[in-house]
Formats: sequence, structure tokens, C-alpha cells
Amino acid sequence: MTTDKRKHFLACLLITFWVGLFFGAWWGIGASVAAGVGKEAYDSRPGGTGWDWMDLLADGAGTVVGLIVLLLLNYLLGVS
Repeated sequence: MTTDKRKHFLACLLITFWVGLFFGAWWGIGASVAAGVGKEAYDSRPGGTGWDWMDLLADGAGTVVGLIVLLLLNYLLGVS
């Protein structure tokens, strides 16, 4: 995994976890997806690096792992 993909993964993991922690899991997922798609849209502008589906795959993986961590923490703390 390249450094860029690691950054995408980690950013979406953290967005999902932190936003989900304070506003709920669905908001965390939405914020992470919006950030990932927004970044790729920004990269698609003239002079940008171009759309990269592998970046979105890394974003999705980070979102899933962030959600798992969030749900596991909620389960261990007894939060419903």
C-alpha cells in the first residue's frame, strides 16, 4: 500500500470514528464518504492529479474499519 493510500485509509477511518462518536454512525459514514468523493472531485479539476478509484477503495476500507472500531467501542461501553 502506497503512502497516499495509507493517508486516504487513515483519514476516512478517523473521520468515520470521530464524527460517528459525537453525531452517530450514519453521520460518520456520510462525512467520510463526502470527504473521499470530494477529494477525488477536487483532484479531477484541470491541473489536478485525476480521479483515482484506488483512492476511493482505500477511503471505503478506512470507513469500514472506522465504523467497526466505533461500533466495538460502543458495544464495550454499553452504549446503545
